[in-house]
Amino acid sequence: LLSEATAHLSKALELAPQLAGNYLNMGAAYQHDGRLDDALHLYQHALTAPQITTTDRGEAYMDQAAVLVMQGRMSDAEAALRQALEVNPRSAMAAFRLGGVEAREGRLPDARRWYEQAVTWDETMNEARYALARTEAQMGDLQAAATQVSLLTGASPEDPEVRAAVAAMARSAAGGSTTASRPAP
Repeated sequence: LLSEATAHLSKALELAPQLAGNYLNMGAAYQHDGRLDDALHLYQHALTAPQITTTDRGEAYMDQAAVLVMQGRMSDAEAALRQALEVNPRSAMAAFRLGGVEAREGRLPDARRWYEQAVTWDETMNEARYALARTEAQMGDLQAAATQVSLLTGASPEDPEVRAAVAAMARSAAGGSTTASRPAP
């Protein structure tokens, strides 16, 4: 099925090479197939396509960043995400992904700042709120983590289940037991 989709995308690219979206779609297929260098090449082509929308430009940078993270190229991924933010200065997803890069690099205060920005721009972005709670727990601020978990679950920060979830996050950050999972909303 993927090879059939790739053939159709290749034909679309051949018929309309000026459209950035065709490069993005083909890049996504290659990325899904594990052909990361090919995907990265196509995302770069999307950025130079004669017909590229602001949305496609932001998506191309975000897609590049995803591949670069998969390749372990964190500084390049960070640069691509910052370019995505230049294109769309209020992109909650770009802020969230920047937080992820910062966290992977061990820069927890920076990760927290980006996660906070993501939930400021999009209060419904639960994955950013969860990452913020986990980062707060890793940094030892269990009250702040409990506040974020309570916003996710609708429960009080003092609720025993919220406290248990935060304690599990803190243990996980310290290399302890990871038996607790993300709390249910």
